[in-house]
Amino acid sequence: MMDRRTFFQSCAVLIGSTVLPVGCGGGSGSGSDAVLSIGDADIIDLSKSRFVDIPSTLFSVSHDSYGVIDLNISEIDDEVFSMETEQFSVVLSGPELPVLEEGRYQVYNESLSYIELYLQPGQSPAGEQLYRAMFSILQA
Repeated sequence: MMDRRTFFQSCAVLIGSTVLPVGCGGGSGSGSDAVLSIGDADIIDLSKSRFVDIPSTLFSVSHDSYGVIDLNISEIDDEVFSMETEQFSVVLSGPELPVLEEGRYQVYNESLSYIELYLQPGQSPAGEQLYRAMFSILQA
C-alpha cells in the first residue's frame, strides 16, 4: 500500500491543470458536476452518475508490454468518508492474465474518450482479474 505523499506524486500529471488531483480521475467542480481537465484537453465529467449512465462499459487499457487490455465495469460502490465529497469506486474486470500492477494507466472508453486512471488490482474470482479505481470529488 502506498502512502499519501507517494499517491499524490503519482497524480502529478494533474497538477497545473484546472482541477485538484483527487483520486487520479476526478476533480473539483460545482455540485456533483466533477470534471477532469489536463492542460488544454477537453473537460470530462467523471461523477458517479456519469459512470452509471455510460452506454459502453468497455474500457481499453494501454500497457507498454501487454498492448491493449479490455476491462468492463463490474460494479460501482459508494465510499462515504466525508460529507463534503462524492466518493465512489469503479471496479473493472478483465482477463485473468496478464495482471496489471498498481499504477496509472491511459484508458479509453467510447463515451469518456481517453482518461487516466489509477488502478489497484484486487482479489479476483477464478478466470478474471479485478481492478479498483477510487474517486473522491469535492462538492461545492
